[in-house]
Amino acid sequence: MVQNTTHAYGPSGPTSAGVISDAYVEQDPNFTVRSTLSQAVGIPLCAVSISKSFRASTKSAALNGVPSNKRRKGPVGTLGLFMAANSDEEDVEDINFLLSDNESTSINTDHFKGKLKAAPQKLLTDFVPGSLDQASLPILQPPEYATPSASMRLNRELKTILKIQESTPSHELGWYINPDLVSNVYQWIVELHSFEETLPLAKDMKAAGVTSIVLEIRFGKDFPHSPPFVRVIRPRFLPFISGGGGHVTGGGAMCMELLTNTGWSAVLSIESVLLQVRLAIMNLEPKPARLMYHGNQVNGGKDQDYSTGEAVAAYIRACQAHGWEIPKDFNDFGSGGIY
Repeated sequence: MVQNTTHAYGPSGPTSAGVISDAYVEQDPNFTVRSTLSQAVGIPLCAVSISKSFRASTKSAALNGVPSNKRRKGPVGTLGLFMAANSDEEDVEDINFLLSDNESTSINTDHFKGKLKAAPQKLLTDFVPGSLDQASLPILQPPEYATPSASMRLNRELKTILKIQESTPSHELGWYINPDLVSNVYQWIVELHSFEETLPLAKDMKAAGVTSIVLEIRFGKDFPHSPPFVRVIRPRFLPFISGGGGHVTGGGAMCMELLTNTGWSAVLSIESVLLQVRLAIMNLEPKPARLMYHGNQVNGGKDQDYSTGEAVAAYIRACQAHGWEIPKDFNDFGSGGIY
């Protein structure tokens, strides 16, 4: 059997022998919660979210005989001040921590100064943009055959390609055009660099102290309906007859169907041309490209560049050997004083 025990509820909670329980919230006598039988109903402390400082202050006030419904002007007890201050400080610290953008700023690194050494970083490329000597290059004046349509297309191509160059890391792009060397949009000087170091060509370049392959691109009056003429200026490559490769002819012209009327398309961009030329030079089939050098001297001397005349002759021979159509405006290069 369960014996029912009746408790009386006062304004501040249940009473037993006239003792007010500390487990209930002290209520205002004028606004005491009552049941349907008009009896006072106690509100347990656990049912109400009250801060530590409020609980401590209320309890301290009750013990000191101060009514809880009156605002206390004096300081709360020592315990109340301690708990309120402690709680506020914790809240501020927590909020500052959560709002912090850089949690590592609070770490004291003085202890590690002089003890941590940065790991040496491997250079991504040994190529230095802008280091090419302009005086050693065959810079041309604008040709007499220049046309408004070709000039407009070339200016647009140059603007696009320089924008790509500015937004792409040098070692990833693999080619470089110095805008200071483009005084004539019908002639571009391009450097190919940062080849995969396992390539025989890259090993030869390193042994010869060469950091780039210098190309010259010339455009005819019918561009973009006719392909550009692409040739190597320096260094000299080992010719096919001597076991060389990389689609570089004995005269320095690129041996590629893409650069003839047979394989050319007017929709091709110069960016795609540079990519195809770079891939052709890196191609290991049928044989890899190799440099003609002796020790640290390319071709036995630094001044042994390919001439325009031998490149033009080599280009014509390659087209005839493969049955490729030579561009109709190819002879304009000669009449314009190019070689």
